[in-house]
Amino acid sequence: MAVSNSKNFKNKALINDRFDLQNCGGEVFEFQTLIENAQVMILIFQDCRICYANPMTKILTGYNQDELLTNTNLRSQLQLHQKCPISDCGNHGATQRQEVRLSTKNGKECWLDCSLRVIQFAKKPAISIVAVDITKHKQAEQKIQQVLEQEKKLVSMVSHELRTPLNVISFSSKLLKNYGDRWKPSKVRKYLERLQRGVDTLSLLIDEWLILGKIDTGKLKFEPKPFNLEQFCDNLLSDLQLGDYHTNLHSNNCKLGERSPRQINFFNQGNDSLVNLDRRILQLILTNLLENAIKYSPEEKEIDFTVACSPKKVIFKIKDRGMGINQSDRPHLFQPFYRGENVDNIPGNGLGLAIVKKLVELSGGQINVESQLGIGTEFVISFPKSE
Repeated sequence: MAVSNSKNFKNKALINDRFDLQNCGGEVFEFQTLIENAQVMILIFQDCRICYANPMTKILTGYNQDELLTNTNLRSQLQLHQKCPISDCGNHGATQRQEVRLSTKNGKECWLDCSLRVIQFAKKPAISIVAVDITKHKQAEQKIQQVLEQEKKLVSMVSHELRTPLNVISFSSKLLKNYGDRWKPSKVRKYLERLQRGVDTLSLLIDEWLILGKIDTGKLKFEPKPFNLEQFCDNLLSDLQLGDYHTNLHSNNCKLGERSPRQINFFNQGNDSLVNLDRRILQLILTNLLENAIKYSPEEKEIDFTVACSPKKVIFKIKDRGMGINQSDRPHLFQPFYRGENVDNIPGNGLGLAIVKKLVELSGGQINVESQLGIGTEFVISFPKSE
C-alpha cells in the first residue's frame, strides 16, 4: 500500500500501490471519502510518530490534530514495538490482532479491537492500524463476569446454609430411628421438634432463595392495586401475634407452636385508608422487618410499628429496642447471606434484608436505617403515592 504523504497532516488519500493514480479519476476521491467517514479508527505510524489519523481517531481519543502529531503516547499504549515490529515488514499483507485498553485525553478508558498491518507509506515501511471501539462490549463482558462470580458465591453460600438444617434433620431422624422406642415420650418429642425446626428452616431458606431468584430474573412483577391499609396492617399484626410459623421460628427462646408474648404498638398517622400498592410485596417486606425486630430484641421490649400517609408518600416505620447494628456492618446490611458481628447464636440466614431491599426498589420505594448499639434499630420505608 502506498499513501500520498504530507508533513502537515493533510493527506488526500490512502491508495493501494497496485492502483495507477493517473487513471483512478474519481476513485481516489471516493476512497478518500470512505476513509474519512469510516466509523473505525485508522492510524498510520512511521518512525515512531503518527503520519495519518482519520477523524474517528480524534473522536475516540479526544486529541486534536497537533496533539496526535506531537504529544500523545499512543504508540506505547498500542504496544506496537511488541506486536508488529517494522523489521518484519517483509511480509506485507499479514495482519495481527490485539485488544488494547487506551486512556483517552480526558482520562476515560477505551477498549479497541485493533488490526495491525505492515505497509509501505511514501516508499518506507510503516504500520497501519484499523481499530474498532469495543468499550461497550468490554463493559458488558465485565458485568457478566461480575454476575457470574456473584452467582458462584451465592450458590456456595446457599450450599453452606442448607447443610446446617440438613444435618439437624439427618441427626435427629437417625437418633429417633435407632433409639426412639427406648426413649421417654418427652425426649422423643424433643427430637421431633428439632426435626420440625430443621424442616421449617430448610423450607424458609428455599422460599427466600426462590423470591430472590424471581426478583433478579424479572419474574416477580410490581402489580399495585387499591386496598385498605389499616385493615391490611391489622391482619398482618394479628398473624404475628397469633404466633404463626415464621414468628415462632425466629423469636428468641420461643418453642414451636408457642405464642409470642411480644407487644407491638401500632400507630396510624394520616387520614388515607386506601393505598395503591402491591399487597403481596408489601406483606413480604413488613413481615420480614417485624420478624427481625422480634428476633433481635428482648421479649420484654416493645416494638413500634408506624404508618404515615402524606400527600406524596406512604411511609412505614418499624422501631425496636434491641441490640442495634454495628457501624461496621452498615455497608453490608443488605447483602445476601451477610449477618452482623453481634448476632451470636440467633438463628437466621442473612437473606431477609436482601429480599426487603430488592422488593422496596422493585416497588419504586426507598429504605433507610438508623441504629445504635444497645438502644435499638429503626427501619423507614417510603413508597411514592400513585393513583
